[in-house]
Amino acid sequence: MKKIILALTIFAGLFMVGCDEDDEPTKTTNTQPQELCDSLNITYDAHIKAIVDMSCNTASCHASSAGGFKLGTYAEVKAAAEKENFLKAIKHEDGAVNMPMGASKLSDENIQKFECWEKTGFTEK
Repeated sequence: MKKIILALTIFAGLFMVGCDEDDEPTKTTNTQPQELCDSLNITYDAHIKAIVDMSCNTASCHASSAGGFKLGTYAEVKAAAEKENFLKAIKHEDGAVNMPMGASKLSDENIQKFECWEKTGFTEK
């Protein structure tokens, strides 16, 4: 009986080590300084919508619910931008599907707009 308990204890210990937190996806760190983002005053209507309409909300992509969701409204884009892998996807980082899919990465300026939009609370207007 002692051997079974010892074996179960060892197995449980190995299982716990194998379930390390490092296996969980990590959110990309938003590196934009708050002061810069505050000065840019990025809003969905003035900045983000045009980028999304040109790069994401096209007939072959998220206008037709590609990937399981649409990006046609402020609420839809905000919900997507709040997801853990959103910035990783548009930055073409490991651990996320590169977006826009099959196209070049967005410009650094446009990525900065998304980061500042997040940092300032996803302002609509």
